[in-house]
Amino acid sequence: MAESSDSSRAAVAGEGSYGKIPKEFLGNIEKMQFHIYDFANLDHKRDEYLSTSVIEAHGHLWKLKIYPRGNIQSNTDAEYVSMFLFYSDDNDRTDPVVAMAVIETKTISHTLPKFEFRKGQAGYGWPDYGKRQDIIDNDCNHAGTLTITVELQVATEKRSVWFPRLTCCDNEILTKLYCSNETSDVTFIVGVSKKEFMVHKCILSVRARDLYELVITEEESSNGDSDIKTIMLPDVDEAAFETILKFI
Repeated sequence: MAESSDSSRAAVAGEGSYGKIPKEFLGNIEKMQFHIYDFANLDHKRDEYLSTSVIEAHGHLWKLKIYPRGNIQSNTDAEYVSMFLFYSDDNDRTDPVVAMAVIETKTISHTLPKFEFRKGQAGYGWPDYGKRQDIIDNDCNHAGTLTITVELQVATEKRSVWFPRLTCCDNEILTKLYCSNETSDVTFIVGVSKKEFMVHKCILSVRARDLYELVITEEESSNGDSDIKTIMLPDVDEAAFETILKFI
C-alpha cells in the first residue's frame, strides 16, 4: 500500500473562485455627529419630521430623519422621539451598501444591526428611540442643543493580499547573492595577491557582525565618506577569507 502524503504541507499552487466576494465588517468605524439646535422648542407635531444635513462617511452620504414628537408608529403612552438613518447618495450603484451603526446621545445608545441601504429606500431606525422629555432633560446641553453621534461601519470585500512565493530556502538565497556581484556594495581586497571579494553589507550586519563593524569603522574614519566601497585586508589569507564568506 502506497504511503499517503501529508497534504497539510503541500504548497497552494493557485486559487479559483466563482461569484461575488462576500462583504465583511472589518472593524473600520467612522464617526458622524449631528447637532439639533434648540431641540426642546421645536414645534413639530406628531408624525412631522426634520432632516439633517448630509455627512460623508466611508465614501457615502448619510443623514438622519428625526421626528421630535414621534411618528405614526410610536407608542402613545408618552411623547417619543423617532430616529432613522438614511442613505442619501445620488450615485446609481446597483449594489447595496451594507452597513451597521451605533446611534447615541449622552444617555441613550441603540445599535442598528446589519442592513442593506439603497438609493431611495426607507431608512432604518426606531419609532421609539427615547422619551422626548428624558432626552430634553438629560441629553441636551445648556444651550438646548441635542448632539447625536453615529458610529458607522460599512462592509467591504475582503480581498486576499498577494505575496511572492519563495522558491528556495534561506541558504540558497544567500548562495545566489554570494555568487552575484550585481547588488554588492562593499569590496574586500585580501592578501598579497589582492584578490577581490564583493559582498553585501546588509548580509554582514546579520551574519558576520565583526566584518560589518569593520566596514562601519572604515566608513567613520574615511574623512566623512560614509559610502566607502573598498576595504584592504593585506594580512589575511585569501583562501581562509573565501571559506568564511561561503560559510556566512
